[in-house]
Amino acid sequence: MDGVVEGLREDYWSEELVLCDDGENTDLGYPSTAQLPDGTLLTLWYQFRRAPGIASLRWLKWKLD
Repeated sequence: MDGVVEGLREDYWSEELVLCDDGENTDLGYPSTAQLPDGTLLTLWYQFRRAPGIASLRWLKWKLD
């Protein structure tokens, strides 16, 4: 899969939670998640683009329901 998968503790989540699966390639990683004051979660990760040498910092704001 060309995307970011969040792994939560087993007692909270029993399956993988796919946050993003629209990656242009598999060169991505180092996701980091923080909880914001309003309770939502913010996940950041880097992802290289198809063009050589171009990378992006991507983010997603989300919450567990």
